[in-house]
Amino acid sequence: MRIVLILVALIFANPASAITGKEVWQNWQMAGASHGWFVKQSHVTDLQHGIRVDDLLVSNDSGLVISLTGLTFADGANGEVKVAFGPKLEVLAPVTKTALLTVESQGAVLLFKDAARGFAIAADSVALISPDSANKAARFALDSVTGGITFGMPDGAKMIPIEASLHVGDIDYNISDISDPARVVLLDGKIHEVDFKGAAKMPVAMAGHDLAAEDAFKAGFGFDMTLTNGPMHAHVNSDARDLNATGLACKMTFTMDQGRFAFRDDCGDGELRLKGPDTATEAVLTLQKLLVQVSAPVNSMAKPSDVNFLVSLKDAKANDAVWAKVDPKNALPHDPMSVVLDMAMLARWNIFDDATTEGFKPEAVNLRQFDLNIAGMAASFSGHGITNPGNYAMPFGEGVLDGKVSGLNRLLNAIIDAGMVSSGDIFPVRAAMAIVFDPGASADVLTTHVETKQDGSIFVNGVQMK
Repeated sequence: MRIVLILVALIFANPASAITGKEVWQNWQMAGASHGWFVKQSHVTDLQHGIRVDDLLVSNDSGLVISLTGLTFADGANGEVKVAFGPKLEVLAPVTKTALLTVESQGAVLLFKDAARGFAIAADSVALISPDSANKAARFALDSVTGGITFGMPDGAKMIPIEASLHVGDIDYNISDISDPARVVLLDGKIHEVDFKGAAKMPVAMAGHDLAAEDAFKAGFGFDMTLTNGPMHAHVNSDARDLNATGLACKMTFTMDQGRFAFRDDCGDGELRLKGPDTATEAVLTLQKLLVQVSAPVNSMAKPSDVNFLVSLKDAKANDAVWAKVDPKNALPHDPMSVVLDMAMLARWNIFDDATTEGFKPEAVNLRQFDLNIAGMAASFSGHGITNPGNYAMPFGEGVLDGKVSGLNRLLNAIIDAGMVSSGDIFPVRAAMAIVFDPGASADVLTTHVETKQDGSIFVNGVQMK
């Protein structure tokens, strides 16, 4: 956000006529100085059509230094200036001057269009390298980076319209931490595609200054971003226990529109492998599909608004090594597990409020679906109700909950046969089941209907319990 706002400031500082590379370089220095970044060292060479800046060092009051090997401002036709970045940029620590972050790039170009009041950026490849020590490293390699940001002129309302887009092709990432012999972390994979587009209207008075995220959203900022992640490979070795995750591929979507945000993460076909020092075989958990969706307002403290949440886990399976630990007598059904939780709330909500109890106040809950299938048991619940904010003794007012469970008695018998618990331990559970559930239409099927009233009374299957 800070870099974007600096660019807003320097773009509007330029005259409407054709601009030169030397003027862009001067404006960048002034914009940086207004934010506490000053050029400490540079070697400027005049070119036939522009300038070249070498040995550039920029620092701030805290001593943080940015080092750039080369920067070329080439004058072009129609008032355009092409800014080419050198092959290497480093962020250096204040005292030791060791590299905290290294950016290596090829073909990185910033096309400055004064007539359109905007710029476009493109690069053949970019690599971000962050070595924390000799044994720690993080590397991200980006290919085919294209996109642009366009800034409009102020209108009568003194607002600056902004449009932005960015497309990144393949992103290879490799992260390692082998500094601790008892704990080794390796992560690598590929992000196949990142697409971002957004639009906003920013008050002119805010241009060039720090702007809190909440202020940006209030100013009308909106965006749509999609990230497609290829198979991920992760390895963690801690105390001689190996944990490997492979094959997980996800597509994540983020949107912001009219003060509401939405997030969707759709993943599938992954597995976790765990091997300890005392086991000859690996414990393997496989996942066919995982879906997570969230949508909510950024700030709805003035009046309640819809908050929606969905998580769906389909066909999670464990191999025989896992079941051998959990169920050595092979008494339990080894069916895949599936879970669906789909709910909505009417709530006052502020995502920027650090005080959780004050920043989230639900007033009504709608449980659209809760399904659980595990070890031969299937349960399904739905319901709705209003809340009593501040009443912790009776948090829910008037509401209804309906449920149906099949295979629960069979599962409890299997747990006893597996030797996990005794029949005496299960007795309180069966007693509670007799109170909460009624027999269903067929064997080993139970149903329930729960009602809560505004006066605090509770009815279970037509019988008042409170």
